[in-house]
Amino acid sequence: MDKKKIFLGIELLVDILAIVAIIVLAIVLKLDINFYYSSLGIIMGLGLFNLIAIMIEEMVIKEYQAQRFTIAMHAFYTVLNVGAYYLVKYVGGYEVYNYLYLILSFVGTILIVVMFMIFNYHSKKDGNDNKPKFRVNNNRK
Repeated sequence: MDKKKIFLGIELLVDILAIVAIIVLAIVLKLDINFYYSSLGIIMGLGLFNLIAIMIEEMVIKEYQAQRFTIAMHAFYTVLNVGAYYLVKYVGGYEVYNYLYLILSFVGTILIVVMFMIFNYHSKKDGNDNKPKFRVNNNRK
């Protein structure tokens, strides 16, 4: 089996387990503040896991195969959920505005993922390679 498929399978399995865990926590904890903090922790951990998995995958395979916007996608939804955590922690009001906070974190995460998937699709469709664009300074002495 190809190393790339093994890494993608592991990442997909962890993603599915995180989604199932969030759904189970929503049922058990009935959308209280403990559910909110634990679901944000799961999503932040998922983002960091995916970033580290991509890093390890690129080190093992030794050629850049990740799509152009994948790393940015994981970083953006991780940062969004860190911001949502600190918003509730320091502003408060989860008991009154719990659905607003849930929409901010969950729908925001879904929109970020869909937006970056569209970016990746159009990047591939336009015939661009998946590699990020950067220039190496060859004028060093």
